[in-house]
Amino acid sequence: MKAVLVGLGNKGYSWYKRIRRDHPHIQLAVVEVNAELQARLAGEPVPFYTSVSEAIEKERPDILINVTPPAFHSAVNELAFEHRLPVFCEKPISNNYEESVRIVELASQRNIPFMIAENYRCFPFTRHMKSLLEQGEIGSISTIQIDFCRYHPTDIPYFLALKNPLLEDVTIHHFDLIRYLTGQEAKSIYAFNYCPVGSWLQANVNLNFCLEMEDGIVVNYIGSMTEKGHQTGWSGDWRIEGTEGALLLIEDRLFLNKGEGNIPVDSSGIPDLSCFHHFLEALSEGRNAETCGEDYIKSEALVHFANQSHELQQRVQITS
Repeated sequence: MKAVLVGLGNKGYSWYKRIRRDHPHIQLAVVEVNAELQARLAGEPVPFYTSVSEAIEKERPDILINVTPPAFHSAVNELAFEHRLPVFCEKPISNNYEESVRIVELASQRNIPFMIAENYRCFPFTRHMKSLLEQGEIGSISTIQIDFCRYHPTDIPYFLALKNPLLEDVTIHHFDLIRYLTGQEAKSIYAFNYCPVGSWLQANVNLNFCLEMEDGIVVNYIGSMTEKGHQTGWSGDWRIEGTEGALLLIEDRLFLNKGEGNIPVDSSGIPDLSCFHHFLEALSEGRNAETCGEDYIKSEALVHFANQSHELQQRVQITS
């Protein structure tokens, strides 16, 4: 299999290394216009291009991996679609919800496999949580509490340009996990973005929201990227209350509580398979990937309606 990887920033370089390590059968070519970033692969036996079109024409790849900054996603995705190439794209589809909807519809109309790299679903503890919930270990879910606490100053230009960077760049992962773990879609949301006093960035790097799901599940979320005290994992700390117990994720470790305290749950036997692995598996089986565009747009919709709720300062209904 041949692949063209477009973008060699932090995420692109990370994907390059993982694919070379875990999928040595894939022949990679790289597209990157920044000479400093190209230098990351100095001495590597990999074809380099500065043009996506040229790379596609010369390499004749089987898939395209889009790891450009979000502002460039659509142009690269559309070019891949023109060549009928399956696309594995970093999140978000774009920073504009309507644009994301258009790209998903375009891939669907042309029947081109299009998957978003939602890696949080693939963590072993996440897969284990899903399995325990499906087995009914805590009965029916009633409420979910998520605390996301990090102190994370960054100089990534695209992040710094966002109005509500926590919501738009990080909480999208948590929204997707809510949908994945509950197996349900959202009905309404009340969200409040804010910039706390003394923040390292004069933008809304903190977020609170209350989300109502189908069947009456209520999710409460407190998120901060300015927290100097307790630090959670990037997935956050979760308390999922059910009719027969509670499932907890604390610093990326699982616990069950059925009235006898928090009992550790061992997730070491769960395979650590990347979302790219799931993408290749879906292609080989001729089916939609787990976070295909049609599914992932529902997670991006929650970001859109959370922003709308913040702007209107009221609870809003979530529509497709």
